[in-house]
Amino acid sequence: MKIKYIQSASPQIFDDLSSVLVKKVGDFLKQGSGSLVKSGLKIPRSYKKEKEEKEMNETLKTLMERRSVRSYKEEQVPENILQQILEAGEYAPSGMGMQSAVMVVVRDKDTINQISRMNAAVMGNDGDPFYGAPTVVIVFGDSTRGTYVEDGSLVMGNLMNAAASLGVDSCWIHRAKEVF
Repeated sequence: MKIKYIQSASPQIFDDLSSVLVKKVGDFLKQGSGSLVKSGLKIPRSYKKEKEEKEMNETLKTLMERRSVRSYKEEQVPENILQQILEAGEYAPSGMGMQSAVMVVVRDKDTINQISRMNAAVMGNDGDPFYGAPTVVIVFGDSTRGTYVEDGSLVMGNLMNAAASLGVDSCWIHRAKEVF
């Protein structure tokens, strides 16, 4: 396999790459064959099946299979499971290792409803941004840090991936940021 490195990105490079890819995919579809051998790319039609049959590392499997869920049961996440998820959030990388993000766990239905109403008012509607989740974890970034958005985002990613690995559904609710 050859790897090409682009040293400088000019608009022409992107136009060239785009036209090459369009042509290769077009040729592939016209051929009706199982791969793009002529173009140097080989994409077997059985790719999905082969991928499913392979043994896969559990971490990679979780990363590839995690999906956002917007419908939840009323029951709380068991405390021991929640603690494991939160611990994964604590281990998220952060700028200069400062670990400045703060996670706030809200399990009280009235408090979740109040935060939901505050968010709905900002958004100009009355929908529940938390989709009825019985547990909400709010991640705050320290805005005095230059990497606070990235730090908080990495915590969120760890939380969602840990939840998925433990069989707990989750969803990133980005629009809650306007409330705080």
